[in-house]
Formats: sequence, structure tokens, C-alpha cells
Amino acid sequence: MIFLEIKEKITLFFIALFYITGAFFLTSNNLNFRFFEYSFFIILFNFLIVIIFQKNKFNKKFLLFFILFYLFFFFIEVLGVKTGKIFGSYFYGKSLGFKIFETPVIIGLNWIFLIYLTFAFSELFKISDKFKIILGSFLMLFYDFILEKVAPLMDLWFWEGNSVPFLNYFSWFILALISHFILRFFKFEIKNIFAVFIYFLQIIFYLIILFRI
Repeated sequence: MIFLEIKEKITLFFIALFYITGAFFLTSNNLNFRFFEYSFFIILFNFLIVIIFQKNKFNKKFLLFFILFYLFFFFIEVLGVKTGKIFGSYFYGKSLGFKIFETPVIIGLNWIFLIYLTFAFSELFKISDKFKIILGSFLMLFYDFILEKVAPLMDLWFWEGNSVPFLNYFSWFILALISHFILRFFKFEIKNIFAVFIYFLQIIFYLIILFRI
């Protein structure tokens, strides 16, 4: 069970208010669709929130893996966009900001953010590391399944033929498995009770957008 202090409950209330009212605002009328162009700010905001409320301290190992993971996932996305062999044939819209090689520079951070969330989420369960790896990977896969429904609506990315290929979900799951395995293998510790709330708030945010557009 998750126990929150009073200040944490107040903070969580305002974060939830931000997500829910933001979703309704963005879908209130067509004039507000232009705000989807600033989605990369939401990624930065989310990452800042979880970093602030991490219980344990960061160290050099965390920083090293942060850099390596960012470079790895950015490279994977560049290959994905250029070849269509990793996730399928897709291209990015304008909402994720500045691009290099037709790939938003923020996308590597978004991968790290999702790995962080699902890793911290799985830490709440008293199960073996093997099952935590599997659980974290399925949490990432479920998140992507929901996100794919709203990605074109938010001008995040678009699939050839407007259909998400099975290869995308397969690759997401494999990459999630590898990432969670590496973090467990190197004995990373992430203690952040806000992670589970941010995870579900994001799902709710996307569902509101999906059903209101």
C-alpha cells in the first residue's frame, strides 16, 4: 500500500488537476489544438516532477546510464525513422519539438522517463527481479498501446497507412525488457511513490483526449 504525507497528497492533487483540466482544455475546441505543438514541454514537466520526488539520491552511475540510455534510444529512433525496420514505417509531427535526422531530440528523454516510471512502479511489488522486469516491460507496452491511439491526434507521430504495425509493439516490449534487465543487473534503486500516480494520470490524460476528439 502506498502511504503519502500531507504535502505529498497536496502536490499530487495539483498534479492531477493539471493533467485532467489540461486534457479538457486541449480538447475544448479546435482553437486549442495548437497547444499540442508544445507537447515536448509536458515531457520535460513530467520528468522534472518525478526527479523532484525521488526518495533516494542520484549518483554517478545513474548519470552515466542516463547519458548512455539517451544516446541509445535516440539512435534507435533515428534508425527507426530512416529504415522502417525497427518499429515500422512512421514519421514524426511537430509536437515533440526540434529534430535531428527527422527525429525529435526529446524522444530519448521520453524513453528514459517511461523506463523510470515503470521501473519505480514495479518496485512497489514484493516479487522477484525477474518478474519485476516482466511487469515493467508490460507496463511500458500497455502505455504505448494507449499512446498510439492519440499520437496522430496530438501530431506526435504518424504511421504509414494509418495503422500501427505489430512490429512496433514487439520492438517496444523487447527494448523494455532489455532496459529493465540492465537496470536490475546493475542493481539500480529508484524509490518514487509518485511514479505510479504519474503513470496512471498520463493514461487518463490520453484517454480523455481520445474520447473527446
